[in-house]
Amino acid sequence: MRRLGWLVILGVMVSTACALPFGVTLPFGKADTQPAAAAADVVMATQVCPTCAAVTCPDCPTAQPCPPTVTVPALTDTPTVKPSKTLTPTKTKKPPTATVTFTATNTKRPTRTATATSTPEYALQAGNPLYLRNFAHPDQECTWMGVAGQVFNKNNQPMNNVVVVVEGFLGDQAVDAVGLAGLAPAYGPGGYEVTLANQPTASKQTLFISLYDLSGQPLSYLTAFDTYSECEKNLILINFKAQK
Repeated sequence: MRRLGWLVILGVMVSTACALPFGVTLPFGKADTQPAAAAADVVMATQVCPTCAAVTCPDCPTAQPCPPTVTVPALTDTPTVKPSKTLTPTKTKKPPTATVTFTATNTKRPTRTATATSTPEYALQAGNPLYLRNFAHPDQECTWMGVAGQVFNKNNQPMNNVVVVVEGFLGDQAVDAVGLAGLAPAYGPGGYEVTLANQPTASKQTLFISLYDLSGQPLSYLTAFDTYSECEKNLILINFKAQK
């Protein structure tokens, strides 16, 4: 009978143990030490029911559902990007452009001068210059103007290889032209010719003629002469003759 009574008590304890926390014993007194120890063993071996429905327990009463798990994201310091200033380009004033205007002037450039201290070897033949119509270039007629002639020695013999230079200004145009005695036989033996322009042009003592040998030594002084705008005077004939 005593064993039967303990079994009844054990059944009650098992049925109520699910409602008690794990490790809690019922206060049944201490009349018998051995049965109490056995009850304690039963209590320790009994599974404690969970407080929520996350774990299934077939012998436990219906438990309340577990509250939802809230995951709080970790706060991360996000750098704040400050808007940068937008620089507005400013107009740069360009320095004023200087305009240089060149005005042509009739400035006579230095001309060649004879360096001989004695009387020059050649001089203009008496009666020169002469002004004639162009006869050596009939196809050009009045579309040509130039200087031509001959160079003679003291015995009135024609000379070759004497350099004839004409320089100066004809209107606004600078003139620096060269001829050689003996290359223009249309004017006779030892003849020379120097073209000045493609039309007759008037000038007053702005053109100079002189003679040089082949080494560049002066043989005469610079001699000024005039030109005219008429077609009948577009050939200026100038002869030279040796003085000694």
